[in-house]
Amino acid sequence: MSRRSTRCYSNRRAAGLTLVELMVAITIGLIITAAVTQIYVASRTTYTLEEGLARVQENGRFAVEFLAYDLRMAGYTGCNSKLPATSINNIVAGANESSTMMTGGLRGYRYSGSGGNTVGDWTPSLPAGFFANGEVTPYTDVIVVQYGSPIDTTLTGNMGTNNANIQITTTAATRMGIQDDDVLMVADCVNADIFRANNVSSGSGTTTISHPMSVNTSVNLSKSYTTDAQLMKLVSHAYYIAPSADSQQPALFRKELARTGPPVPVELVQGIEDMRLVYAEDTDSDGVPDIYRAPGSVVNWINVIGVRMGVLARTPAVTAGQDANPYELAGITVPAKNDNFRRHAFNTTIQFRN
Repeated sequence: MSRRSTRCYSNRRAAGLTLVELMVAITIGLIITAAVTQIYVASRTTYTLEEGLARVQENGRFAVEFLAYDLRMAGYTGCNSKLPATSINNIVAGANESSTMMTGGLRGYRYSGSGGNTVGDWTPSLPAGFFANGEVTPYTDVIVVQYGSPIDTTLTGNMGTNNANIQITTTAATRMGIQDDDVLMVADCVNADIFRANNVSSGSGTTTISHPMSVNTSVNLSKSYTTDAQLMKLVSHAYYIAPSADSQQPALFRKELARTGPPVPVELVQGIEDMRLVYAEDTDSDGVPDIYRAPGSVVNWINVIGVRMGVLARTPAVTAGQDANPYELAGITVPAKNDNFRRHAFNTTIQFRN
């Protein structure tokens, strides 16, 4: 092969892409990249939506379970959970709604204002023992649940006379975690006394729980209880909707009776946007609800035997498409929010165990 032939052959092999070929290759690459990007965005959007809906289901279920547990115990004071207010003696110094057993152990509050959030914007007004102005999200219900949480023990000493202390078995005190400044209740089938423990001290086989004048209005209970009386911790919880402290997402909160100071707010579940409740009143004492009433319409709270409850949960983040649907919560129509969150309503009816 001649040198000239070899040179021509080498030039042909070294020839690159033409401009047209390069543009075609770039176009094909862009099309493939756009398709892959579209698939990724669609997958990511679907994943975000499904994850949000899963969170909605989880959060709604948790919210219902928290409320249902307390509601089933509402008003429990031992063997007679229909004790009228006149049979419950409270000697806690500075007692208010959070440290006093309300009749029936239950109170409901419905928003009746026009956008404000003072305690007077609910009917009836929110209890000052739990709330200050501005704490609760408007257009949502509030409920307070109270009951005695039983301590597996019996009284073993200082029962014969009215005294500044009672005695129980040491093992019971240790197991149930009774501490100084706990608000306790001692009750039989006729009466109940609520007092604050000042000192819990263990001795030989017994624990002495003192309730002196320093933390109570009297050293004496209303009667001399016997071994058939129950000792309980007073549980006093207020459930409400408020913005989460860290994310400003709506959340279900619970205020709990504190050993000292005002009730303590605890954030339970984020994403709970609304809560509505109606109350089953048994007007003829046959154990069957005769009418469901709004909180401000209940005639006698001691006759309430159940609650119809609805909570509205929403996704943590916005999604494509507008939510223009109204929702039914406990039979109440909640107007459409008209935003880009997704929501689900959870409704249930809780019957009290008492």
